[in-house]
Amino acid sequence: MSIAVYSPEYHPRIWSQLRDAFTRRELLFALVQRDLKVRYKQTVLGVLWAVLPPLLLMVVFNVFLGRSGRVTSQGLPYPVFAYSGLLLWNYFSTVMSQATTSIVSHQSVVSKVAFPREILPWVPILGSGVDFLVASTIFAGLLAYYGVSVSWTALLAVPLLVIFVIFMGGLALLFAAFNTYFRDVRYFVPLMLQVWMFASPVVYSTRDVPEWLQPYYVVINPVAIIIDTYRQAVLWRTVPDPKVMVGLLVGAMAVFVFCYRVFKRAERRFADVI
Repeated sequence: MSIAVYSPEYHPRIWSQLRDAFTRRELLFALVQRDLKVRYKQTVLGVLWAVLPPLLLMVVFNVFLGRSGRVTSQGLPYPVFAYSGLLLWNYFSTVMSQATTSIVSHQSVVSKVAFPREILPWVPILGSGVDFLVASTIFAGLLAYYGVSVSWTALLAVPLLVIFVIFMGGLALLFAAFNTYFRDVRYFVPLMLQVWMFASPVVYSTRDVPEWLQPYYVVINPVAIIIDTYRQAVLWRTVPDPKVMVGLLVGAMAVFVFCYRVFKRAERRFADVI
């Protein structure tokens, strides 16, 4: 049995810290399982709540944008086009919202039990990942209903989602750490997500973005690139540019490493400030 010591003087390398957290994955899975059980306990609709948010938003945007012709769906049925973006965005926004308060909401555990604190922000990533898979069944139904065929390129969505999870994992750690010290963060994140959604091609195409803005748009908004690349692989049956995939992976890893280091530095005083 190995015993990990956590103290302000303990500064292992990042890979040692990640390995230490990975050895305690049973705790992560137990927390995810508990979260899933509690989330839909005593609810009438149960797991349908994983489907309703993107589905209802798709209906609303289809009525006000799709049928009006104000946005282009690049030859695809607008409900399919919009739902593909909302599916990814709902996953992202749910993770960010829940991860931000993940440390504070486990105050009694953090202040009394020694364990890798980075496990807590990852609970909503895995838990909401289950919701993402459930909501994906509706996406498959929409593809079948509108007769949109897919090819083997849809399999490329898997490595893209892995990159997306790495990116989300980094931001989740960063927001969770900041919220522990500055409780304003939990109010800032929902506002940021509202603005970020409309600054991303969730319910519109990148072709609707002004041409002069497009070079900057895809650089400063990685979520936009991920959504656009996801549509390329799944809906347009094309192989994404390898340079784009490599760039996304490198960028996601850089974000994760930076945010992880910030989190581990902030972690030293969690028990004091929480």
